[in-house]
Parts: sequence; structure tokens; C-alpha cells
Amino acid sequence: MEGLRRDSRLRLPAQRRARRARGLPPLLPATQRGLRPPGAPFGKGEPEPCPRSGRLSGACRGGSAPECLGSPVTPRWAFFFSSLISDTLKRFAVKVTTASVKERREILSELGKCISGKDLPEGAVKGLCKLFCLTLHRYRDAASRRALQLALQQLAESQPDATAKNLLQSLQSSGIGSKAGVPSKSSGSAALLALSWTCLLVRTVFPTPEKRQGETWKKLVEVQCLLLLEVLGGSHKQAVDGAVKKLNRLWKENQDLVDQYLSVILGLEPNQSYAAMLGLVVQFCTAQKEIDIVKRYKVNLLYCFFGGISSVTSHHGEGG
Repeated sequence: MEGLRRDSRLRLPAQRRARRARGLPPLLPATQRGLRPPGAPFGKGEPEPCPRSGRLSGACRGGSAPECLGSPVTPRWAFFFSSLISDTLKRFAVKVTTASVKERREILSELGKCISGKDLPEGAVKGLCKLFCLTLHRYRDAASRRALQLALQQLAESQPDATAKNLLQSLQSSGIGSKAGVPSKSSGSAALLALSWTCLLVRTVFPTPEKRQGETWKKLVEVQCLLLLEVLGGSHKQAVDGAVKKLNRLWKENQDLVDQYLSVILGLEPNQSYAAMLGLVVQFCTAQKEIDIVKRYKVNLLYCFFGGISSVTSHHGEGG
């Protein structure tokens, strides 16, 4: 037995000398011959990684670096992070509607850490937006709502376009912010929470005038008009005051934002559901002494208001 151990100790230096004589790189430990974490430094004499697979020489299927033309090999760390995100999303889907405030905050904190800075596929973003909308009628406490809004902000910062598009679609699919909804006190409270989400999207996804373009931006303003109408229809004074305060604060923070709101709303197909938002915008401009903006859109505003009144009058006349 002692002789076998001595032979094995002598054999390894002999292999190293033979490789050196043939001009081959030193024999690397087994942990270095395979996968290397991204960004790890290479030691002296180590070969460059394969440009297709990221593995070291001889470890890639089909040949050795740098001439390797074999099929790419997905690094094991990618599978690790993928499974970590998948497991977190599954746990969130199960616990999102739990009655325990502590569990909500824990899973939302875990979700925020998981999605922050990650490049998630759009399918995952869409699923998260649908799950967020399940909480509109469920979360009544301030702690859960703050935790959820923080997770939504982290998602919007990492995936801005996908989050804006899918959240607006999910809100309308859930019945919040849709033209067919019937306002009530319960829906008014949920609409106020959804309105705060859309204000977050304005600040995060559309922070500059150059970005406030396209169909998603127009859809965002339209959904806000419908959400405001739903809050007003709920006839809950505290919710109404909260909605007015959120929008006024948003318009004060961003110069020329009110002008862009008027431009979008008046460019949409005329609908009496937008009258509440138009009235609030005019009230804000009057309070801030921005009469020039109102004068610029005076003709369109008058047409919108009087057109809405005449359509309501004719509708009631036909019904009578």
C-alpha cells in the first residue's frame, strides 16, 4: 500500500514534466478545467476561455478554445440564478394573497431583491403584473401597500417598458380603470391604489418629455382618467382628496407635464369619462397661474365639455 502511494506521488510531477516538454499548458486542477465563474481572474499559463461557451480549453463540447465551433454550453451559474428567480416567483404567486401581513412583507422583500437589476423575460413581468392586481382589493394596511409599491418600483426600474405595458393591461383586465366598471366605495379604494401605481410609472418610466410618447404613454393617461372617475364615483371624501393630492404633486414635480396631459386627453376619441381629469387639470392650471396653457387648448376644452353635456342631455331625453 505504501508503495502505491509513493508511485502516485511520483507520477503527477512526471505528467507535468511531460506536458511542459510538449509545450502544453500546465495541468490544471479539476475545478479549473471545467466551469469558471464570470469575471474570475485567470492564472499565469491558463488558456483563454472558449468564446462560445465560456469554458476553458478542452472543456467545451466540440473542441478547444479559441477555435472551438461546438455548441454553446449554458453556464451552471445561469441555471442557478434562473432557478432562484423561478422559485421566488412561485412562492410569491402562492403567498401574494395571504392574510398575514408579516408573510406579505417577507415575500415582497424577497421578490424585490430577486428582480432588482435582473433582465426578466416579458412573460415573467406579465405574470407579476397580474399578481400585483390581485392585491388591489386585498391589501388594506399601509405596510403591505408600501412593500408592494417598492417591489413594483424595482420592477419598473429594471424592466420599464414591459412593466408599463403589462401593468396597464392587467389593470384594465381586472376591471379597475375600465370604461365598463360601475364605481363603488370598494372599487374607489382599489382605484386610488392603482392610481398611485400609475403615478409611479410616470416618474420611473416616463421621467422626461422625450419619453412621453407612443401608445403606452397615451394608454397610461387614459387609464388615469378612468381611475380618477372611479375614485370620484366611489363618493369617499378621503379617497377623492388623496387622488387630487397625488395628481397635483405629480404635476408640480414635472414641468410641462400638465401640457402633455391636455395634449393626450384632447387627442383621444371624445368620451365623457375624461371630463373629470380635464376639469382637474384646468383647476390646477388656474391655481398655479398657468392660464396660457388653458388658453392654448380653450377651443378643444369647450368643445369637449359642451359636447359631453349635449350627449348626456340627448341620452336622457331619449330615455324619457
